[in-house]
Amino acid sequence: MAKDLFTVTDCLGRKITCTHSTWHGHIIKGHKMMRGNLNIVKDVVSTPDLILTSSTVDNIQVYFKATPTATYGNNPKQRITKVAVAFDDDDNGDVRTAYPAPDFKGGVDCANPVYP
Repeated sequence: MAKDLFTVTDCLGRKITCTHSTWHGHIIKGHKMMRGNLNIVKDVVSTPDLILTSSTVDNIQVYFKATPTATYGNNPKQRITKVAVAFDDDDNGDVRTAYPAPDFKGGVDCANPVYP
């Protein structure tokens, strides 16, 4: 069983977990700009601006938030962080990936937001 790096509660009262292996083995390894932005990811999941359903994977919801304090990007006003979370049948979530996004789109169903 993977060791948890963090667990937070999202704005809908669901527990969301990120494991050490996901953070270090996927997110940091594949998205090096995310190094030093762990607290940003926690914040995005805890208090997102928007949650949308993935248009490609049934159990994935995608959290978005404007994150001007993130350490990536040239313009703080344009920094948006995207976090994909997979949910099980009990509505527990696992962070699958996190990275900067140019906007609140990309592989998601914009017509039916989960939140707000």
